[in-house]
Amino acid sequence: MSRKIEAYVEEILKSIAEIESFIIGMAFAQYAQDAKTKAAVERKLLNIGEALNQAGQISEEIEKKVTDFRKIIGFRNILVHGYFGVDDALVWDIVSTKLARLKSDVESL
Repeated sequence: MSRKIEAYVEEILKSIAEIESFIIGMAFAQYAQDAKTKAAVERKLLNIGEALNQAGQISEEIEKKVTDFRKIIGFRNILVHGYFGVDDALVWDIVSTKLARLKSDVESL
């Protein structure tokens, strides 16, 4: 694995760990009312999407190995450009049910 890809992998894993620490012990209702946590989580999801996009441009294998690769990058674009606002329930679903799979996929790169 190239050093650049290693750096992107480290950024993704660091962002996942930070998201996990931000939401530990939280329920959706708490998350939806906590503007600081929402902003922090969204920023880390943006970082994940950008790092994944950059790594995918270096190696096509990454797209094959990461579940929902295109969806993750697409969601990054929603966060950046604010298409139709950000759905708190969707963000919560991602961080509470999909991050573990992403973490596993990225750790196996």
